[in-house]
Amino acid sequence: MKVYLSGKVTGLSPSEYRKNFDEAAEELKVLLGNVEIVDPTKCIPTIFGSWAEYMISDLLLLKGCDAIALLPNWAESKGAQTEYAFAQGMGITIIKL
Repeated sequence: MKVYLSGKVTGLSPSEYRKNFDEAAEELKVLLGNVEIVDPTKCIPTIFGSWAEYMISDLLLLKGCDAIALLPNWAESKGAQTEYAFAQGMGITIIKL
């Protein structure tokens, strides 16, 4: 199973969002066992400039996943809300952490 992590990034320091995403990845491994984690904060090159460019790249990553795992702060993020709506529309399994 391939699981995409979704949570707040904008407005947090790199150390804050890195901690949140790393903890979510560990929680998923405990809950689901052998799972492939797709962490967009580690996959997206920093060459993009606009929010829209990041979102397009994120949604392409999410499209290839079996599930999306929503971090506790996901509702505070416009991007995570967009990913959630996309997952719903595509029939991707939604896991709330």
